[in-house]
Amino acid sequence: MHLRNSSDQAQRKRRNENFIGIWLHDKNSLSVEMHDAMITRLKETFDYIRVFDDILPFTSYILKTNLVANVIVIISSILHGPSMCHLVEQQAKKKETKLREQYVLLFQPTNQSFEHPMYESIDELIIKIGSDIECHPQRSSSTELDAVVTQTIHEYKESRLIPPLGVLNSSLKQNSIRQLSNESLRFIQFQSLVEIMLRMHHDENISKDDMLSACREYYADNIVELSKIKEFQDNYTARNVIAYYTDDSFCFRMQLGENTKAENFYRYMLKNEPNLTDENKGFLHFYIGILRAKERDYHGAIDKLNTAIPYFSLPAVTSETASCLTTLIANTSISKHRFDIYFNIGAAHFRTGNRREAKEAWEHALIEKGSPEDMAKVNRYLGELAHICDNLNEAAEYHKTGSESITKSSANEDVKHDYKRKYDEAMQLSNKMDERLKWKRQRTRNDNEPPN
Repeated sequence: MHLRNSSDQAQRKRRNENFIGIWLHDKNSLSVEMHDAMITRLKETFDYIRVFDDILPFTSYILKTNLVANVIVIISSILHGPSMCHLVEQQAKKKETKLREQYVLLFQPTNQSFEHPMYESIDELIIKIGSDIECHPQRSSSTELDAVVTQTIHEYKESRLIPPLGVLNSSLKQNSIRQLSNESLRFIQFQSLVEIMLRMHHDENISKDDMLSACREYYADNIVELSKIKEFQDNYTARNVIAYYTDDSFCFRMQLGENTKAENFYRYMLKNEPNLTDENKGFLHFYIGILRAKERDYHGAIDKLNTAIPYFSLPAVTSETASCLTTLIANTSISKHRFDIYFNIGAAHFRTGNRREAKEAWEHALIEKGSPEDMAKVNRYLGELAHICDNLNEAAEYHKTGSESITKSSANEDVKHDYKRKYDEAMQLSNKMDERLKWKRQRTRNDNEPPN
């Protein structure tokens, strides 16, 4: 009996995973206890819920046509209940929508008339929703993706190769891959996913629209990212692909941040994209260098970062009418890129124990000039390096410059205090060293004086 109940619960959970619970209620109309009780029951019923106390975001959500799961709507609004029920009903009639059911749950009497049955008990409503979900037809498994997965497994069996992990089913023997690490498993799953997606029929424009729809869904509450998605849709071409996929935007954050996949992607672009500008190539070499450093391949990082430097050379102004302001902006931007490169080269050299090269790179970064905060950071690193090399007076000078720079540019009092503390400590050590040297010179002088 217990096993059967567990099986029923598991099957019910799988069904509920295909549904989203949406609840609209009037703001400040419920007690905290009643509100929390409703939230608890919704979380017990659905894997994912959305709660609204304002009709504007609720209306925006209901009007979406790219919902990823079946939607069940619960209306508890006395102020806007009938009109919102009508909106949901009209939207549910559309072919592409996934709105499935709506219910009215009222916690207090009203003279409003609703076309749908009204419930006054949370328990009664939840039981009804559970019953309706049980009766809802499950999705058919004969999809195009399932067919491709089956075909892939069959072809791998025919060639006596191990099927990709992403398409293994429970009937296949997996002994030969049990010893793989989690990283290896994720890598093979990613490769199998790419293979399956390549085999699936796709239309470039439709695929792009699907991607943008998913991005808009994910960034629904982020105005900045939504504007970037709109700009991408209007202006994207194959010629500027690298700008979108390496810039700090919604594209860059879509799983390209994992080191191995990102580095492979950047190297592929360098090798196969003919329309890259010098600046694009410089950025790619820079990003690969940063990823190499994250993998602790510091020599590889230094090599790639040095390769990036020539791509950011300052432009020669050939036009007599060239705008001084435009030239200044361009040179400032390039100088900032060169600063970042030299700073990271210095950090990589420091990690390898090459202090002389680290110092040269950081001093070169100071020549390029970054932001005041960046300059303060480099001076601090140079101060620490001088301290390690027992150049205490030099260390104090670097820390002094860093402290002065951060004091003028930062509003963070804790940061200012930290830089000032470092400077004070460096000055104390420098003064002690000066006193020792002074005492040693005096002793040497006394030893050399003839006795009276």
